[in-house]
Amino acid sequence: MNAASPAVNSPAADAIVRFCASDPLFILLYRICRGSVFRVAVLAFFMHALCMVGIGFALSCLRESAGTEVLPVYHPGDLVMNLFCSLLLIPSIWTFYAWQPRGIISTFRELASNSVLADCPPKDGLEAFLESSVTRPAARRINLAIATVFMVISALVFFPCASSPDNPLLYGARWFWWRYTPLYFWALWLPLTLANLYMITWIIVRQVVAVRGLGLLFKSFRITPSFFHPDRCNGFACLGVYGVRSATLALLLGIFVALVITLPKFFGSQINLAIDTVLESVVYAIAVPFLFVLPLWSAHLALSESKAAMLESVAAQIRPLLSECAPDRIETSVSLVEALHKKYQLIDAEHCTWPVRLGTAKGLTVTALIPPLYTGIGLLVNWYFKSK
Repeated sequence: MNAASPAVNSPAADAIVRFCASDPLFILLYRICRGSVFRVAVLAFFMHALCMVGIGFALSCLRESAGTEVLPVYHPGDLVMNLFCSLLLIPSIWTFYAWQPRGIISTFRELASNSVLADCPPKDGLEAFLESSVTRPAARRINLAIATVFMVISALVFFPCASSPDNPLLYGARWFWWRYTPLYFWALWLPLTLANLYMITWIIVRQVVAVRGLGLLFKSFRITPSFFHPDRCNGFACLGVYGVRSATLALLLGIFVALVITLPKFFGSQINLAIDTVLESVVYAIAVPFLFVLPLWSAHLALSESKAAMLESVAAQIRPLLSECAPDRIETSVSLVEALHKKYQLIDAEHCTWPVRLGTAKGLTVTALIPPLYTGIGLLVNWYFKSK
């Protein structure tokens, strides 16, 4: 995500703006930050650090001095959650939200520039495909309605559970610091929280568009894997890079869910197992394959089909040679079989079936399992001591 940002009035910037034409918040951030993903990340960091931690500290001190039963922002349990969300999770959401359109478009263009798409001119053919199969579906007005509806539904599920007096994250207090002051809640906290939910729903919408577009791409153009390519994925590693970056956001969500469920137990409250945390766990279980596997799936199918066809082509040449019995041709046929067998082995070894390195996929899988394993162990330990 550290690639140089395109100039605001450049063709690359115009492509991004057209891709996000139905997303007013993205266009606003894009203009304010002049297309810089880094500036969006810095803006998110300082806005949430100021509003969620800085102002929260001042409000907590005022309410506590007045004797109000408010959970202060500097309570150890709430402080851990606020620091994680304000300084890591939320800036990551904003950063990925700002980078994703550029990442989707550049992934398609890199595939074409690597010459792995047969019968696809590197520029004109791909740009026409991008416009019809990716940009236009992403820019449909219905997407804004979908994002807004999902944002509202998420808010309706989250806020009642968070505001419940039985919420273990309250640690015995009556109010969260952010809920007690109406002006702060309605003017700052709620708009920022809704903006985060809005960004997450747009990330989902764009991921669906990208997955659909990749599926159409590999149906429209025959692939020609580039053996011994520097990316060690036959020229398809750009898909793996996009998938890994997408999955990183899901991993942060997994850590958030694990903290929300188990953190109260460390600070004298009880395990937070409610409808919102159960739904968040389900979302995480879906998010990892949705963000990592689905963008790679159509490429996996195309690569597997290409590898099978190439191996079968060599095997078809070997089979008649193996049945050769004429004495004057046996020596020649054996030499040909050995050469073809080496070719078969080379294709089998070098032709990838996934556009991501095996070590990267294994590491990501193990990392993705850590939050649910940690949560599961916490629930088992809590159940064990409760039953004693």
